[in-house]
Amino acid sequence: MIAEKSKQESRHDRALDYFQNIVETVREPLVILDSDLRVTGASRSFYNTFSVTKEETEGRLIYELGDRQWDIPALRTLLEEILPEHTEFNGFEVDHLFPRVGRRVILLNARQIVTEKRSATMILLAIEDITDRKRQEQFLRESEERLQTIIENLHEGLVISDLHGQVPHFNHAGLAMHGFSSKEEGLLKISQFHEFLELSTLDGSVLAVEAWPLARVIAGEVLTDYEVCLRRIDTDWQATFRYNGAIVKAPNGQPLAFLTITDITKRKRIEAKLKSYSAKLERSNSELQDFAQIASHDLQEPLRKILAFGERLKAKAGEALDAECQDYLQRMFNAAGRMQTLINDLLTFSQVETQAQVFDAVNLGVIAREVSNDLEALIEQSGGRVEIGELPTLAADPVQMRQLLQNLIGNALKYCRAGVPPEVRISSEELTEPRHASINNNGALVGKLIQVSVADNGIGFDEKYLDRIFNMFQRLHKKGEYEGTGVGLAICRKIVDRHSGTITARSSPGQGTTFVVTMPVTQPKEVELV
Repeated sequence: MIAEKSKQESRHDRALDYFQNIVETVREPLVILDSDLRVTGASRSFYNTFSVTKEETEGRLIYELGDRQWDIPALRTLLEEILPEHTEFNGFEVDHLFPRVGRRVILLNARQIVTEKRSATMILLAIEDITDRKRQEQFLRESEERLQTIIENLHEGLVISDLHGQVPHFNHAGLAMHGFSSKEEGLLKISQFHEFLELSTLDGSVLAVEAWPLARVIAGEVLTDYEVCLRRIDTDWQATFRYNGAIVKAPNGQPLAFLTITDITKRKRIEAKLKSYSAKLERSNSELQDFAQIASHDLQEPLRKILAFGERLKAKAGEALDAECQDYLQRMFNAAGRMQTLINDLLTFSQVETQAQVFDAVNLGVIAREVSNDLEALIEQSGGRVEIGELPTLAADPVQMRQLLQNLIGNALKYCRAGVPPEVRISSEELTEPRHASINNNGALVGKLIQVSVADNGIGFDEKYLDRIFNMFQRLHKKGEYEGTGVGLAICRKIVDRHSGTITARSSPGQGTTFVVTMPVTQPKEVELV
C-alpha cells in the first residue's frame, strides 16, 4: 500500500511538472489549480498582469490571492458549481475591480484534467485580459453613435448603399427630401426606385437607371455637384437635387457607396426668376437705349424746327404782333426749351450705364473747381459763392463725377432763399473705422470709404420727402417756382450706385440742405467692368 501510494504521488508530481512546463511557455495568464482550488502553478504572465509573486500565490486558495482580489462571486460559481458538472467552460466574461491593477474585463476558460487512472485531478484556468479590446469596442460604439446622430441631424440627405445597389441606410433628411413617410420606404434596391421615380437632366432629358447618381457612384465614378431633376410617378411631387458621392470603405473593410443630397429646388426657382428678370432688364435697357436714340434725334428734330420757325416768325412779324400774341410766342419758346432740357436730362440718365467710361484716378478737387468755373455766370447772377475744401482722389468715371458735382452744386445755387445769397461748401471726410466697410450691389467687399458733403444755406426741405427726391420727375415745389425737370438727383443716385456708393441728404425747411455722397476710394474690379 505504501509503495502504491508513493507511485501515485510520483505520477502526480510528474503531471504537475509536465503542466507547469507547458504553462511557462504560454504568453496568456494561466493558473493550475488542484481539486481543492489551491494554486499549484501559474504562468509568468499571470504574475505580471495581476501584480502578484510566486511565493504569495502557490499553495493558496485562488480566492485568497493578492488581498483576496480573486474572491469573485461569479468565479466561485464557475469553479464550485458549473465546472464539476461540465468539466469545462469557455468564454465566461468577468468585469471586476482588482485592488492592485484596477478594473479589468477578463475572459475565463477552465478545464478539468484528470491524470491516468484518475489518480489526480487538476484545473487549468486560462485568463484572457480583454480590457483594451472592450475599451476599443466601447469607443467604436460611442463613435458610431455620435456619427449616427450627426448623420441623422444633417440638413443634407445621405444615402449609403452596398455595391449591389441595396440601400441599407437613408437618413431622415434624405427620406423627407424624397417624400418617404418611413425608413422602410427608402431601404430598397436601386432597381425598385425606378418603379416610382423618374430622374432627368436640367434640360428635361430622362435618365436611364445606369445614369442615376447612385448607379454612377456604384460603378466607381466620383460625383461632384451633379444636378438632377426628380419626379415621383405616383404623385405630383418633383424637386431638383445636387449630388456628391464616392465609394468609401467601412471600418470592416466593406466598400460602400456614399451619396450626399442637397435640395436646390428653391435655389433653381430663384435662379429661373432672376434669369427672367435679367432678360426683362436687358429688354428694358435695350428699349431705354432705343429711346435715347429717339430722344437724341427724332424728338430733337421737331423741337429744333419749332424753335427755328418761331424765331423766323418773331423776326418777320414780331413787331406786327400785339402784346398778347407776343406772349403766346414767348410761351411757345419757353415750353420748347423746357422740353429740350427734359430730353437732354433723360438722355443723360440713360447714358449713365450705356456710355460710361472706365474708372480712373480722379481728383475731385480739380473736378469741383472746374465745375465752379463753369457755373461762374450763375454764381455771379445769384451773388453767391462756392467754397471748396480738400477733396480726395479716388477711382471713378471722370465724366460722371463732373455730372454729379455739377448737379449738386447747381441745385445748391438754384434752390436759394429769396434775398439770401447762396453759400455752398464742399468738403470730404475719410471713413477709416472697420464698421464703415460695406458690400456693394454686386456682393463684393468694399474697403476704405470717403464721404463728400455738399452743403448750402438754401430753402431746404422736410426730410419725410427724402425717399422721393432721388426718384425720376419728383419735385417738391411748383413747376413755375424753380427751373428743372426733376431728373437731376435721379441721375446723381444712378451715378453713385454705379460707383458702389450711397447718396442721402440732411435738411429742414428754411435751414439749407447737405447732400452726403459715400463712395469707396478703390473700386472692386467687377464694378469697373461696364
